Amino acid sequence: MEERRERKKEKEDIGIRRATPEDTNIINEIRDSCWREFYPAYLGESTVNRILEFRKSHPSKRDFSKTIYLILELDGKPIAYISADPDPNGGPAFIKGLYVKPNYVGRGYGSILLNELINNYNHLRLKTLKTNKKAIAFYKSHGFKITGEDKVKIADCFIDTWVMELGGSNGKDSGRI
Repeated sequence: MEERRERKKEKEDIGIRRATPEDTNIINEIRDSCWREFYPAYLGESTVNRILEFRKSHPSKRDFSKTIYLILELDGKPIAYISADPDPNGGPAFIKGLYVKPNYVGRGYGSILLNELINNYNHLRLKTLKTNKKAIAFYKSHGFKITGEDKVKIADCFIDTWVMELGGSNGKDSGRI
């Protein structure tokens, strides 16, 4: 992937770039703004507050050598990111998160990032909250199917999720990003 890709959408300067460790605060700010805005409806205010407090007191140690982080910038300003762990053994790349700042949701920026992974990996897998109907519909609109369910532990909370997948019928996936 190029260091930065330029795209025009309604005369906007949209760029996608691979994140570096210096982007950790940007990534955390985008993720946390989404959790504050959207996740109380799915998990309840107290659960979201516990998770955000846990994240504040136990900062993520992001491994930029293992995990791919792509940041979408609008007119040079980071507004969204997607992260994925490619499987070194050729299995599906696991999408760890896709977050778009609340003021920019519904404008196609999440699709731009997701399509970047779809165009570079034959097999993708993710987990999404069972209660997040918008995310489920979004991923289904991109061809993902529910293939299972799981419980995910975040802080001291266990959360019910759907496992969703796209592709995978054509053998090993090395990816190109």
